Amino acid sequence: AGVTLLALGNGAPDVFTAVVGLGQDDFQLALSDLMGGGIFINTVVLGSVILCTTKENLEVDKGPFLRDLGMYILCTSGIFFFCLDGIVTMVESLGFIFVYFAYIVIVLV
Repeated sequence: AGVTLLALGNGAPDVFTAVVGLGQDDFQLALSDLMGGGIFINTVVLGSVILCTTKENLEVDKGPFLRDLGMYILCTSGIFFFCLDGIVTMVESLGFIFVYFAYIVIVLV
């Protein structure tokens, strides 16, 4: 459920904000919104949740952690390389969607 329903609920506002930014021909707004949201979630939200736990140390299951970290690095690197030339193509955009569906399959298998 976390890879699909929770991610959809968490990411839907970002999608709508990005669409509004693109509707105003402001790709930089859309990109910075998405990247800033990811940074916020990975720092402030994660840190706050860990601080609110009752355990002093939390165990991390290395398998899922490395899988998710690898996917995050792959996607972030893709954004970096796709934006280097200043143009993001439809093929590159569809590639991100394909990668997410591949990630879902990997998680579920």
